[in-house]
Amino acid sequence: MRWCALFLALLLGLAIAGLADARMHAGPNMLTAGHRLKGTTIPGMPAPPLDAIATPVKAAYGFRKLRTAYAGAAMRLQRFPLGDVVSPGFINNQYDEATARTFCTLAGQTCIIETWYDQGPNGYHVPRSGGAPLLRLDCKGNRPCSISNGGAYNAGGPFPMAAGKSTLNFIGYRGGNIANGCGYVIKGANQITPTTPANTWFVTDYTSGSFNFTAADDAWHAITATIGGDGIIPSMLNLDGVETSNPPLYGDAVNPNNIIIAVGNGTGDTICQEMEALIWDNYVLSPAERAALAINQRTWGGI
Repeated sequence: MRWCALFLALLLGLAIAGLADARMHAGPNMLTAGHRLKGTTIPGMPAPPLDAIATPVKAAYGFRKLRTAYAGAAMRLQRFPLGDVVSPGFINNQYDEATARTFCTLAGQTCIIETWYDQGPNGYHVPRSGGAPLLRLDCKGNRPCSISNGGAYNAGGPFPMAAGKSTLNFIGYRGGNIANGCGYVIKGANQITPTTPANTWFVTDYTSGSFNFTAADDAWHAITATIGGDGIIPSMLNLDGVETSNPPLYGDAVNPNNIIIAVGNGTGDTICQEMEALIWDNYVLSPAERAALAINQRTWGGI
């Protein structure tokens, strides 16, 4: 019995020493007991929002996993002037900030989002097409986001899209009264974007008209706009869970095939910031779907 007890004590001592050594030598991307890196599961965070919507999304981009079935990366990052790339994915449905932080904090380098990967079923990946949309890991609310600085943007297409009815959605932030052109999600000419004066945003199809709405500057918002596509059905706006009816819009009949996200002007915290963008083509989310999406995004985004 004495030798058995001594043997068990020896094994316990070796196990404790091994754990201490592992913690001491853990690299920046390793998780250790009692330590949670940013980007891993956060208690109370909602499930991927697209799991609850039966109609497939046309395109989806974001800093968390938006659809459980999606198995790819979130985005492709590129460092300048080095020019090398990395594609962080997800850890327990949250953005792998550890990989992004390690890659992007090398002295003398600027880290841009070279491509947003589409998490929908169509693979409509949106590459950078002008400017330098930057990755920022400490956006308002200590969240990762894309920032649009000095007119930077990402653009994709041509993708096969239908003119007419659609649903546009995003989580975005505008700091201060910036010039028109700070766009968050655009499908052809259908778009939601801030405009001047301060606290004023608008939805338009650049075909039949537009409508303005008020959304406070210096704050994150979850916004969903639907376009009925026939000039009869009202266009619905869900702003942070509050829904209003607006004038009918026919929908873009000119150039529906392009997707643009993260267009902006300004510097510092006056820039556009974006966490996710969703597009349904030829489909209008139901009132229940819009309400559930708003709850999911507000919970995840801390809005």
